[in-house]
Amino acid sequence: MPRLLKVFSLNNHIHTVLKHAFLFVCLSVFGDFAYGQCTSESVSLGEDLIVCSESQVTISVAIQNPQSVTPTYSWTHNGTALLGQNENNLIVLSNQPGAYEVIVTFSDSCEISDTIIVDFLNAGIIGSNQIVCNNGNPNILNNLASASLNTNGIIQYTWQSSINNINWTTVAGATSPTYDPPLLSQDTYFRRVASVLINNVIACSENSNSVFIDVLPNISISAGDDIVTCAGENIIINPTATGTIGYTPQYSWIGPNNTSNSTFDLSLNSVQINSSGTYTFSSTIGNCTVTDQIEISVTGFAISSDLFNASNTQLISCLQPQDTSGDIFFTFNLSPLLNNIQSVFINWGDGSSGTVPAFNYSEFQIHNYLPGS
Repeated sequence: MPRLLKVFSLNNHIHTVLKHAFLFVCLSVFGDFAYGQCTSESVSLGEDLIVCSESQVTISVAIQNPQSVTPTYSWTHNGTALLGQNENNLIVLSNQPGAYEVIVTFSDSCEISDTIIVDFLNAGIIGSNQIVCNNGNPNILNNLASASLNTNGIIQYTWQSSINNINWTTVAGATSPTYDPPLLSQDTYFRRVASVLINNVIACSENSNSVFIDVLPNISISAGDDIVTCAGENIIINPTATGTIGYTPQYSWIGPNNTSNSTFDLSLNSVQINSSGTYTFSSTIGNCTVTDQIEISVTGFAISSDLFNASNTQLISCLQPQDTSGDIFFTFNLSPLLNNIQSVFINWGDGSSGTVPAFNYSEFQIHNYLPGS
């Protein structure tokens, strides 16, 4: 009958070495192996690792009861030999997860191996920096890349906020891959924390990139005072803006007659009555847009009549042979802002003239002429 020589554990695998007469037989269960004339030596790389918040980790060989003080080491990664790696420890980088095996050879021809699984938690990426107005509502912080492990593991999320990117506070109830920040009145940083759960206990955590929400508390603009002018005049509007130092605002003007301009100042040449109305001035920095408005009232004078000639230069009324006089009539085309009109005076050209009462501005203006006038 064989005689039991030794039982030892390598990374939770049981290896039994049997000795029978002069024949040594090494049996391996579940894949790790020990062979050669091993008496009391044992080798361990420790438990499998999940690494958080580090770019690398060092795995080391622990040897119990070595019979030689000068063992040699060889390493493999996912079954591929790592050439030049012959020390009792190995640096594993975060982009090189997987199964690492060490084979330890003692001078007495005893070789023992152990394997360890090394995985790194990738916290993922969130986006992105934003600029909002005071008490502004930032956009949702999107999940640009989910947290990940190469091995099977449960990952849970929490979110944190900070006003200085140093001291962080957990956001209550925020456990989704994305986060919708509340209205903000001060600069705030946000980050997502990915944690690995083992048996419902957080084993380790890693932070994503931080996102900065820049709050602009003092930005303001003024389009200036309302303007009243006559038709045909040129207008230049010089607005003002404060709280924009260090930023590059985008400006715009929107007004009647499809007026659209992306300059800071607004120039309007030879304005007409239909240029009257509301002009909106906007300043945009990131997601922060502030606006102001100005009213432009263009007062002009024109007439409408069915008696115009084809070139709209004369009013003509044809008389019958028996007629001794005839009426010429027209209506005013005035600014819709009648309060800005001080007076309307008509010189009829035949020696007659007069001031039109305000209550008659919308009525037909009629004058009787003699033939040939």
